[in-house]
Amino acid sequence: MANKASKGSAFEREVCKRLSLWWTQDEDDGSRDDVFWRTSNSGGRATTRGKSGKKTKNQYGDVGATDLMGQPLLDLVTIEIKRGYNSSTIADLLDKPLGAAKQRYEEWIEKIIKTSEEAKTPYWLLITRRDRRETIIVLLDDFGRKLCNFGGTIPMLRFDILVGKPEHRRSVIAVPLIDFLDQVEPYDVERLKVS
Repeated sequence: MANKASKGSAFEREVCKRLSLWWTQDEDDGSRDDVFWRTSNSGGRATTRGKSGKKTKNQYGDVGATDLMGQPLLDLVTIEIKRGYNSSTIADLLDKPLGAAKQRYEEWIEKIIKTSEEAKTPYWLLITRRDRRETIIVLLDDFGRKLCNFGGTIPMLRFDILVGKPEHRRSVIAVPLIDFLDQVEPYDVERLKVS
Protein backbone atom coordinates (compact mmCIF):
# COMPACT_ATOMS: atom_id res chain seq x y z
CA MET A 1 0.00 0.00 0.00
CA ALA A 2 1.35 3.42 -0.98
CA ASN A 3 2.14 5.88 1.76
CA LYS A 4 0.45 9.29 1.96
CA ALA A 5 3.42 11.18 0.48
CA SER A 6 3.71 8.94 -2.58
CA LYS A 7 -0.07 9.04 -3.13
CA GLY A 8 0.07 12.83 -2.93
CA SER A 9 2.98 13.05 -5.37
CA ALA A 10 1.25 10.73 -7.85
CA PHE A 11 -1.94 12.78 -7.59
CA GLU A 12 -0.02 16.02 -8.15
CA ARG A 13 1.48 14.53 -11.32
CA GLU A 14 -1.96 13.35 -12.47
CA VAL A 15 -3.49 16.80 -11.92
CA CYS A 16 -0.60 18.52 -13.72
CA LYS A 17 -1.16 16.28 -16.75
CA ARG A 18 -4.92 16.91 -16.71
CA LEU A 19 -4.38 20.67 -16.46
CA SER A 20 -1.82 20.52 -19.30
CA LEU A 21 -4.20 18.62 -21.59
CA TRP A 22 -7.03 21.04 -20.76
CA TRP A 23 -4.85 24.13 -21.26
CA THR A 24 -3.57 22.95 -24.68
CA GLN A 25 -6.77 21.35 -25.98
CA ASP A 26 -7.13 23.76 -28.92
CA GLU A 27 -3.49 23.83 -29.99
CA ASP A 28 -2.84 23.26 -33.69
CA ASP A 29 -0.25 20.59 -32.94
CA GLY A 30 -2.54 18.72 -30.52
CA SER A 31 -2.92 18.62 -26.76
CA ARG A 32 0.16 18.28 -24.58
CA ASP A 33 0.47 16.76 -21.12
CA ASP A 34 3.73 18.47 -20.16
CA VAL A 35 2.96 22.20 -19.81
CA PHE A 36 2.46 22.07 -16.01
CA TRP A 37 4.42 20.06 -13.46
CA ARG A 38 5.00 19.85 -9.72
CA THR A 39 6.93 22.72 -8.20
CA SER A 40 10.17 22.08 -6.38
CA ASN A 41 9.36 20.41 -3.06
CA SER A 42 5.64 21.21 -3.55
CA GLY A 43 6.21 24.93 -3.13
CA GLY A 44 8.69 24.42 -0.30
CA ARG A 45 11.49 26.13 -2.19
CA ALA A 46 9.47 29.34 -2.49
CA THR A 47 8.51 29.11 1.20
CA THR A 48 12.12 28.65 2.31
CA ARG A 49 13.40 31.49 0.13
CA GLY A 50 10.50 33.70 1.24
CA LYS A 51 11.66 33.46 4.86
CA SER A 52 14.77 35.42 3.89
CA GLY A 53 12.79 37.92 1.79
CA LYS A 54 13.55 36.33 -1.59
CA LYS A 55 10.97 35.78 -4.32
CA THR A 56 10.94 32.61 -6.43
CA LYS A 57 9.20 32.89 -9.78
CA ASN A 58 6.88 30.04 -10.73
CA GLN A 59 7.51 27.97 -7.56
CA TYR A 60 4.54 28.89 -5.36
CA GLY A 61 1.89 26.31 -4.58
CA ASP A 62 2.05 22.82 -6.04
CA VAL A 63 1.97 23.55 -9.79
CA GLY A 64 4.56 25.28 -11.96
CA ALA A 65 4.81 25.86 -15.71
CA THR A 66 7.45 23.94 -17.67
CA ASP A 67 6.53 25.85 -20.83
CA LEU A 68 5.87 29.58 -21.20
CA MET A 69 2.49 28.82 -22.76
CA GLY A 70 1.27 27.82 -19.27
CA GLN A 71 2.44 30.99 -17.56
CA PRO A 72 -0.80 32.98 -18.09
CA LEU A 73 -2.65 30.50 -15.84
CA LEU A 74 -0.03 30.74 -13.09
CA ASP A 75 0.07 34.53 -13.33
CA LEU A 76 -3.61 34.45 -12.40
CA VAL A 77 -3.88 31.57 -9.90
CA THR A 78 -1.83 29.70 -7.34
CA ILE A 79 -2.76 26.01 -7.22
CA GLU A 80 -2.64 23.76 -4.16
CA ILE A 81 -3.29 19.99 -4.46
CA LYS A 82 -4.33 17.67 -1.62
CA ARG A 83 -4.92 13.91 -1.75
CA GLY A 84 -6.32 11.52 0.85
CA TYR A 85 -7.50 12.91 4.21
CA ASN A 86 -10.61 10.72 4.05
CA SER A 87 -11.97 11.86 7.40
CA SER A 88 -12.11 15.48 6.14
CA THR A 89 -14.68 16.83 3.73
CA ILE A 90 -15.62 20.25 2.40
CA ALA A 91 -18.93 19.80 4.26
CA ASP A 92 -16.99 20.18 7.52
CA LEU A 93 -17.06 23.91 6.80
CA LEU A 94 -20.85 23.92 6.59
CA ASP A 95 -21.69 22.11 9.81
CA LYS A 96 -18.80 23.22 12.03
CA PRO A 97 -20.12 24.16 15.49
CA LEU A 98 -19.22 27.56 16.93
CA GLY A 99 -15.96 27.38 18.84
CA ALA A 100 -14.87 24.11 17.19
CA ALA A 101 -11.25 23.60 16.21
CA LYS A 102 -10.09 24.78 12.83
CA GLN A 103 -11.09 22.29 10.14
CA ARG A 104 -8.58 20.85 7.67
CA TYR A 105 -10.17 22.65 4.70
CA GLU A 106 -9.91 25.93 6.62
CA GLU A 107 -6.20 25.28 7.14
CA TRP A 108 -5.73 24.50 3.45
CA ILE A 109 -7.65 27.57 2.32
CA GLU A 110 -5.75 29.82 4.73
CA LYS A 111 -2.49 28.39 3.39
CA ILE A 112 -3.40 28.89 -0.27
CA ILE A 113 -4.56 32.45 0.40
CA LYS A 114 -1.21 33.23 2.03
CA THR A 115 0.71 31.51 -0.77
CA SER A 116 -1.23 33.32 -3.49
CA GLU A 117 -0.49 36.64 -1.76
CA GLU A 118 3.23 35.76 -1.71
CA ALA A 119 3.03 34.76 -5.40
CA LYS A 120 1.09 37.96 -6.13
CA THR A 121 -1.68 36.10 -7.93
CA PRO A 122 -5.20 37.49 -7.53
CA TYR A 123 -6.84 34.06 -7.30
CA TRP A 124 -6.22 30.51 -6.10
CA LEU A 125 -7.45 26.97 -6.76
CA LEU A 126 -7.55 24.12 -4.23
CA ILE A 127 -7.80 20.70 -5.90
CA THR A 128 -8.56 17.75 -3.63
CA ARG A 129 -9.52 14.09 -3.80
CA ARG A 130 -10.41 11.67 -1.06
CA ASP A 131 -9.84 7.96 -1.62
CA ARG A 132 -12.41 6.37 -3.93
CA ARG A 133 -14.04 9.77 -4.58
CA GLU A 134 -14.08 12.25 -7.44
CA THR A 135 -11.63 15.15 -7.57
CA ILE A 136 -13.09 18.53 -6.62
CA ILE A 137 -11.85 22.06 -7.10
CA VAL A 138 -12.49 24.83 -4.57
CA LEU A 139 -12.24 28.46 -5.68
CA LEU A 140 -13.49 31.91 -4.80
CA ASP A 141 -17.09 32.40 -5.91
CA ASP A 142 -16.37 35.70 -7.67
CA PHE A 143 -13.55 34.08 -9.65
CA GLY A 144 -15.87 31.24 -10.65
CA ARG A 145 -18.52 33.72 -11.77
CA LYS A 146 -15.98 35.58 -13.90
CA LEU A 147 -14.92 32.33 -15.54
CA CYS A 148 -18.22 30.60 -16.13
CA ASN A 149 -21.83 30.48 -15.06
CA PHE A 150 -21.81 27.17 -13.20
CA GLY A 151 -25.26 25.78 -12.82
CA GLY A 152 -27.75 23.42 -14.37
CA THR A 153 -26.79 19.82 -13.74
CA ILE A 154 -23.32 20.48 -12.30
CA PRO A 155 -23.10 19.44 -8.64
CA MET A 156 -21.77 22.39 -6.69
CA LEU A 157 -21.50 23.74 -3.16
CA ARG A 158 -21.48 27.49 -2.56
CA PHE A 159 -20.83 28.77 0.95
CA ASP A 160 -19.06 31.39 3.04
CA ILE A 161 -15.91 30.63 4.95
CA LEU A 162 -14.39 32.70 7.70
CA VAL A 163 -10.62 32.93 7.31
CA GLY A 164 -8.97 34.60 10.28
CA LYS A 165 -10.77 37.77 11.32
CA PRO A 166 -14.56 38.19 10.92
CA GLU A 167 -14.08 40.78 8.17
CA HIS A 168 -12.24 38.15 6.13
CA ARG A 169 -15.35 36.13 5.29
CA ARG A 170 -15.11 34.78 1.76
CA SER A 171 -17.64 33.12 -0.49
CA VAL A 172 -16.28 29.97 -2.15
CA ILE A 173 -17.61 27.26 -4.43
CA ALA A 174 -16.66 23.61 -4.78
CA VAL A 175 -17.17 21.89 -8.14
CA PRO A 176 -16.09 18.50 -9.50
CA LEU A 177 -12.83 19.04 -11.40
CA ILE A 178 -14.14 17.21 -14.46
CA ASP A 179 -17.05 19.68 -14.71
CA PHE A 180 -14.77 22.68 -14.15
CA LEU A 181 -12.47 21.58 -16.97
CA ASP A 182 -15.49 20.90 -19.20
CA GLN A 183 -17.16 24.26 -18.53
CA VAL A 184 -14.16 26.60 -18.42
CA GLU A 185 -12.10 27.26 -21.54
CA PRO A 186 -8.47 28.38 -21.30
CA TYR A 187 -9.60 31.50 -23.15
CA ASP A 188 -11.89 32.32 -20.22
CA VAL A 189 -8.83 32.34 -17.95
CA GLU A 190 -6.56 34.22 -20.33
CA ARG A 191 -9.04 37.08 -20.76
CA LEU A 192 -8.83 37.69 -17.00
CA LYS A 193 -5.05 38.02 -17.20
CA VAL A 194 -3.70 40.75 -14.98
CA SER A 195 -2.16 43.49 -17.08
